[in-house]
Amino acid sequence: MKALVTGGAGFIGSHIVDALLGKGYEVRILDALSEPVHPGGAVPSYLSRDAELIVGDIRDKSMVSRALDGVDVVFHEAAHQGYLPDYSRFFDVNSVGTSMLFEVIAEKKLDIKKIVIASSQAVYGEGQYYCPQHGECQPNPRSIERLTEGLWEHSCDICGSTLKNIHAVEKYVNPNTQYAITKYTQELIGHNLGRRHNIPVVCLRYSITLGKRQSFYNMYTGILRSFATLLTLGKQPIIFEDGLLQRDYIHIDDVVSANMRVLESSDADFQSYNVGSGISTNVLEFFKQISEYMDSKIEPLMNGEFRVGDVRHIVSSTSKLEALGWRPQKTLINMIADYLEYLNKAQNLEDYFVSALKDMKNKTAVMKSKK
Repeated sequence: MKALVTGGAGFIGSHIVDALLGKGYEVRILDALSEPVHPGGAVPSYLSRDAELIVGDIRDKSMVSRALDGVDVVFHEAAHQGYLPDYSRFFDVNSVGTSMLFEVIAEKKLDIKKIVIASSQAVYGEGQYYCPQHGECQPNPRSIERLTEGLWEHSCDICGSTLKNIHAVEKYVNPNTQYAITKYTQELIGHNLGRRHNIPVVCLRYSITLGKRQSFYNMYTGILRSFATLLTLGKQPIIFEDGLLQRDYIHIDDVVSANMRVLESSDADFQSYNVGSGISTNVLEFFKQISEYMDSKIEPLMNGEFRVGDVRHIVSSTSKLEALGWRPQKTLINMIADYLEYLNKAQNLEDYFVSALKDMKNKTAVMKSKK
């Protein structure tokens, strides 16, 4: 059996490559080795030499055709992400790239047994909330006007009371950022074209994934890499808003086991699943845990800055995937420990966060409240 992993030189993709090799698959990788994840287009040292690497773009039809030749299963991890307003690139890489896979498969009448598409918890937008008086709702994005006033929490449109966040379940989606919209279009493209061409498709909505191999250079996203890098360099990490944003985090090993589980389960076909821990952790709690683990006394900088498009709270329910027999095994401390082990092996570690933050401010992806 031969597997193709698009984006297979990246953080999640490379771990999937290793798992497939361990199961006896022949593995091919299609990866553009794009910046900032891969500076200068360099092949990462962790990438297995047992996998065939094709350096190419998911939007390049000839490259995709070459990559799909003789393949039985596809793990589609290649994607553009972040907070910058390069809107067309999100749709070009994520939506068009996913469409290109199916276009080549259809034209060449390829016999693909299954496609697993990496989606994101971001498809829930602001997530799912509950008002004691008016029940469940999905709020719209917080306005710039409210954020600049330092009004961080969602309030009920009817009574004005503060809403309580509840775990997001798969049947309610509400994408509202360029990244989220394109991740959901990947799901729609996959499920619809998969059915049309009789190819089982599974979409996995990852929560924030942490562990070894996260790029040191992509400081536009990634709470662990930015906190760990800055603390290692003896600098103050920045915490956006008031630090009480709630998230759930998932270890890379648990993400990989979820991919392997849906690969092997026909019950998963044409379904979307959350892949997370289901455990809510706010940013201040996260910072406390990493500070204690690193024995750091450095205090974070909280000056009212916020990222435009950031959601206030989002934590995923994992009950649907758990019904297939999958369970997350690793804790937040495991995630922190594994990443720091990887970070400590880095040479010539630089503060890439400063330039990333400056870029985001210049492009109004980061703004500051009046409070």
